[in-house]
Amino acid sequence: TITVGNVATSASGLSRLDFAPSNSVIGARIECHATEDFSEVAKRTADLVFVTRKDGTHSEKLRITSGGSIGVGVTDPTSYGGAVKLALNSSGHTGLTIAAGTSSDSNIFFADGKSGDATYRGNIKYAHNGDSMRFHTAAEEQLRIKSDGKVGIGTNDPTAHLTVYRQTAFAS
Repeated sequence: TITVGNVATSASGLSRLDFAPSNSVIGARIECHATEDFSEVAKRTADLVFVTRKDGTHSEKLRITSGGSIGVGVTDPTSYGGAVKLALNSSGHTGLTIAAGTSSDSNIFFADGKSGDATYRGNIKYAHNGDSMRFHTAAEEQLRIKSDGKVGIGTNDPTAHLTVYRQTAFAS
């Protein structure tokens, strides 16, 4: 057993293992971040963080939270929703989040982070009751594939192999 530790007992406690590939300059590190006060036995919770260096700057690249969520390019994967297990972000521009929601459905969310937020632009949802795969853009369902193979575009209850519903507004 090798223990890398910090003797401080605070919620912001940190221990790390640094890697210096050349000239004693740290190129990468693995950190353990306390998220609760380690002085209380019942509240000993921590995240595992992986940091790399690019152009002289260290930045977090991967985080595994104490709850089992994984964030790649995301410092707090749970900020996308408490049920998120994997959040990926590519330079703040686009992301992919895979989650099991509160209704036991599985979701893949597509987010656009260009404006600095993680606004969902669409998602693919699988209903665990075996009912369907659902494709959404923004907040609206656009396509549904039911377990019996029926496909609905613009309808969530297809009655044939392909059911297309289009509501058109007419100007007076």
